Amino acid sequence: MNIALILAAGSGTRMNNELPKQYVVINNKPLFLYSVEAFQNNKDIDAIVIATTGEYIDVVRDYTKDLSKVISVIKGGDTRQASVYNGLKEIEKNIRNPKDLVLIHDSARPLVSQRIIDENISLGRQFGAVDTVVAASDTIINSKDNETINEILNRSELYQTQTPQTFEFGIIKN
Repeated sequence: MNIALILAAGSGTRMNNELPKQYVVINNKPLFLYSVEAFQNNKDIDAIVIATTGEYIDVVRDYTKDLSKVISVIKGGDTRQASVYNGLKEIEKNIRNPKDLVLIHDSARPLVSQRIIDENISLGRQFGAVDTVVAASDTIINSKDNETINEILNRSELYQTQTPQTFEFGIIKN
């Protein structure tokens, strides 16, 4: 079984907007729905759990009521870690095997491709835990005092983590 856990409980503070970014409407639908639909449309995803803030639970349920793979919309937590934990507790009710995969995805990353989802499933089965990354293209420095450059890091060795992040349920639960 492959279950997507979509995290939609963030406040979007970096965007400096009253509305959390995952609920900004683009082309007549909220941003989070693009992520949910990507997993809904993947042939290997069996179920979807969405973690959101309490005030948006009914909104999310309304937007996803016709999506057959969405099995739960739950209250997330005050942090990403707390939202993942709440999602895992909900997923545990549906898990058949500790080797079942959980794909954790940030709802504000709407451009996740079917290839990325497929590779997460394939590599998750092979390794038990995988992360989606892209090579860093910016020059990144290290500064210990916020004033002086201590080191210019070798960007050929640096990657930026994205989502989904995929785990066997037994591994992420522990």
